[in-house]
Amino acid sequence: MPSRPRVLDGVDGELARLKNMATRFGGVFDAVTDRYADAAILAGMTVFAVRFEGHPHPEFVGMLALSAALIVSYSRARIEADLPDVIESGRLDSVFGLASRDVRSLIAAIGTVVGQCYWTLIVLAAVSALTVAWRLVYLRVTVGSRRFPTET
Repeated sequence: MPSRPRVLDGVDGELARLKNMATRFGGVFDAVTDRYADAAILAGMTVFAVRFEGHPHPEFVGMLALSAALIVSYSRARIEADLPDVIESGRLDSVFGLASRDVRSLIAAIGTVVGQCYWTLIVLAAVSALTVAWRLVYLRVTVGSRRFPTET
């Protein structure tokens, strides 16, 4: 299945694939550095909310946003690893829709520019949690309780 270019982060991966230079290590390295970048952005937003916004418990809200963002990424990786038939069927958009990394990054950018990090962190936590819930419900309905193949 051809991959779609991602708005913010996909240039390096797309270029590697186009030049036939993509490696598994590169893919893993890119995914790991993306998680660090996500964490740094959300940490920065949390620090801003703590220092400059007067809302209650911004550290907790930041932790929720970070946790939910990491679970979104983990759920995608787990689905890709355990359900290759879903990938091959072309149904990925149905499963992965909602709050992709690009969508979350855009929300974070807008919230940061307008100086509303606290509320943006709440929105990010909510859309991330909804994305994970959607994936679980979708997979439960479409894949059901299909068992892993056993080795003989």
